[in-house]
Amino acid sequence: DDGQPFLLDLEVKEESRPTFDTLVAVLSRYPDLFSVESGPESLYRAPPVQAVLVGWYPPGFVDSIAVPLTRQARILSAGKPPPDAADRGVGLISIDYEQTIGRRWQLPAHRRRWFSAIRATKTAFPGQRIRVYHVPVNQHVYRQLLDAGVDLIGTLELVQTARILGADQCCPQREH
Repeated sequence: DDGQPFLLDLEVKEESRPTFDTLVAVLSRYPDLFSVESGPESLYRAPPVQAVLVGWYPPGFVDSIAVPLTRQARILSAGKPPPDAADRGVGLISIDYEQTIGRRWQLPAHRRRWFSAIRATKTAFPGQRIRVYHVPVNQHVYRQLLDAGVDLIGTLELVQTARILGADQCCPQREH
């Protein structure tokens, strides 16, 4: 309803060209999901589905396939956006909370640097969605991530997360 495409994260866990080729073959059966009908308004609309590879992918895949797949860029250190975020073919910017922010959460200075990196990335790449995954279920953490500009929070505890986000306890100003 908000005009944003459905985000389909695809994670190939092992370096396997046959698996990647099979994935592309399956997705290519559904071209209507990944394209917009031509016409004057098509320049301003996104396709219904945006597929992002968040796992392994072969080098140079963007130019070698017919399906519009994108990949993620990762924020790996506090204080700066990922260097490859502007590359063609990047459709999502990700941070592994557990391996980055979460390790240093106890120190306010480290938290500020991470939130600064998120804000700087959002400013530098306003059209990109930012995802933080492996996030513990914590209303305070969710609030700070969303306030910093995070678009997507990844957690394994879906029911608890839905309760927090859906009850407007965390983010009354945002639509859910």
